[in-house]
Amino acid sequence: MLLTPWALSAQTLTLDDFDGVVELKAGSVWKGLDLGAKIPYEATIRISGHGLAELRDGGVRIHLSKDGSYQLSALVSKAKEAPATSLLAQTVGKVGIMLGDKTQAGGPVQVANMGARGAAVDSTSGVAWSGDESTATAASILSDIETLTAAGKVDQAMAKTEGAMKAGNADLSTLRLMKARILAQMGRSGSALREALAASVPATSSYYPASVLLISTQAVMVEDWDTALTSSRDGRKACQDPEVIQNLDLLQALALGGQGQTKASRDLLQQVVNEDPTSGAGQQATQLLKS
Repeated sequence: MLLTPWALSAQTLTLDDFDGVVELKAGSVWKGLDLGAKIPYEATIRISGHGLAELRDGGVRIHLSKDGSYQLSALVSKAKEAPATSLLAQTVGKVGIMLGDKTQAGGPVQVANMGARGAAVDSTSGVAWSGDESTATAASILSDIETLTAAGKVDQAMAKTEGAMKAGNADLSTLRLMKARILAQMGRSGSALREALAASVPATSSYYPASVLLISTQAVMVEDWDTALTSSRDGRKACQDPEVIQNLDLLQALALGGQGQTKASRDLLQQVVNEDPTSGAGQQATQLLKS
């Protein structure tokens, strides 16, 4: 069914998150938008200042991470027509398991992406322990965050994570990775990518496999192919787990396809199938090879 102008005007997108400046075109002028703003489907918005904007309406999500002007109705149509994918849910679930969650994430969301940029790594990221908190207390905080996230209480998990970050109650790098995982579960891939990169988890950390998997997945979701390739290739060199490696190979194949390197992408998809055709990644690669 076609979306008529009347139908579009009756629906709105919510501005979930943004960086830089996000403005709505109102006649001949541009009006600045705040977090939580309701934006009509037929509106035109503009991003500037190396900005990022994430908008949602139910299962429809739009990630905008390149400065410019956008007609939202076209992006909504793209999101509604996009084939459903289990990539986001599968990988976020796997990251959750690595961080201590024994459940799987919920179903996929429909997304539309226009442009992408790699988020800068925050040079201040690192260990930030509070002098009054013991390692046991820090571990308890991380466990509480994971328990809330696994239960689907993402708002409470986010509040606890941000509170711990401000108080310095646990390792800042780990907390930022936790925050990135929560954002990914919310479907806010652009923001998740930004936080995962800012976490700057070192290759020597036990959380590194979860970090590169999360970065690579969210980069694919927002079509930041360069970041997806760099992360998946670096992760493959450092990780030993065959299942993680297979997922990184799949993400690398998707990024190559996004760049238009069709043969290289299909060759790598076949490699993913050869690694284990029965796994989730192997089954997805098989389907992609048939398409």
